[in-house]
Amino acid sequence: MTKRSSALFAGAAMLAVLVLSGCVGDPTPSTSPTASLTPSATPSETASVVPQPTDTAQPRPPAPSSSPSPSSSGGGKAAAVSLQGVFWDATSQSVIGQAFVTNIIESNGSCTLTLSRSGAADVKATVSAYADATVTYCRKIIIPKSSISPGTWTATIAYSSPTSSGTSSTETVQVPS
Repeated sequence: MTKRSSALFAGAAMLAVLVLSGCVGDPTPSTSPTASLTPSATPSETASVVPQPTDTAQPRPPAPSSSPSPSSSGGGKAAAVSLQGVFWDATSQSVIGQAFVTNIIESNGSCTLTLSRSGAADVKATVSAYADATVTYCRKIIIPKSSISPGTWTATIAYSSPTSSGTSSTETVQVPS
């Protein structure tokens, strides 16, 4: 072998060692953070499940026919509750109420549908509310027929949270016999 061949062989061997040493990896632990997903049996504060409405696409709130006036039934900020509708649903055999709060965006409140009728006890159902980008929605509120008698009922939906409260305008709903 000539000197020149020996030098080329040594250079090629050195290059091979350098290239292959990168494949082995550093035996010392890395100090830079890495991200990994590992399931945990215990919940953490940063990964919480927030209930979402049953409908995947929420309609934009319709323009109320008359602007709801904020009314506060307790302390705090007056919530402007806009009634989207209260109606009898023949398929589920229940009264369904829907509303949203136009002037407050928060997820720590609740909405209560109250059905009232002369000579009968009030019937109530409460659900949680959730914030959207521009309003606070009440989840669908359902009162089954087994909880109410046939006839005409007056309905309101009230919103309440630690910092605000308000009640919608009234609407009537007919429950068939």
